[in-house]
Amino acid sequence: FVLQPDMYIYIAVAQAQGEITDPANWKIVGIYSSDSLRIIPDQVNIEPGKFIENVNIHVDYDKLPPQPFEN
Repeated sequence: FVLQPDMYIYIAVAQAQGEITDPANWKIVGIYSSDSLRIIPDQVNIEPGKFIENVNIHVDYDKLPPQPFEN
C-alpha cells in the first residue's frame, strides 16, 4: 500500500474488540521491529519516490507487545 513520505515511528497491527469507534476497544497485537526478539518498535523512514520492503510484523497472541496507551 502507499504511504506519504515521512518518518513512521510506530508500525503495528491492531485488533478491535467491540465497537471500533471506541479507542478503548483496540489493542496492539504486533509491532514492527527489525529484531524478532525485541519488543521495542523500530521506525521506518519513507523517502519521496522510494519503495520500502521487508517491513514485516509478527503477531504472537501468547506474547503481546506492551500497549502504548495503558496507564
